[in-house]
Amino acid sequence: MKQFRLIVVLLSLAFGSKAQSPIANFSANQLVICVGESINFTNLTNYNSQSIISTNWNFGEGSTSNQESPTHTYTTAGVFGVILTVITSGGTDTEDKTAYITVNPLPSTNFTISGDNCNLPYTGVISNSSAA
Repeated sequence: MKQFRLIVVLLSLAFGSKAQSPIANFSANQLVICVGESINFTNLTNYNSQSIISTNWNFGEGSTSNQESPTHTYTTAGVFGVILTVITSGGTDTEDKTAYITVNPLPSTNFTISGDNCNLPYTGVISNSSAA
């Protein structure tokens, strides 16, 4: 009986449950913004009861963060992918969402006024040559 227990212990050590890797996942509170606005990213990773070693974000335009659930401000227009890499005591996983965030440029306003600007009622012309 003691030999049987020893074999069971040895087998469980050799073939026992391995630590599970994390399953990286995240969301953002907005997917389309204007330049200068911020997005709150939420880390939805399943850590499988493993100890967190590091959380690394890449926001697609050169900025990074190691916060758990960061807020990021985009300063240039474009379409950006976001990558989250999570490292735990059980392994590593990466979630890569390509073309995930769209950052629109701020509108450019340009109005010109012609005519007699000092008298009311105004009888001049206001021209709008603004661009989106």
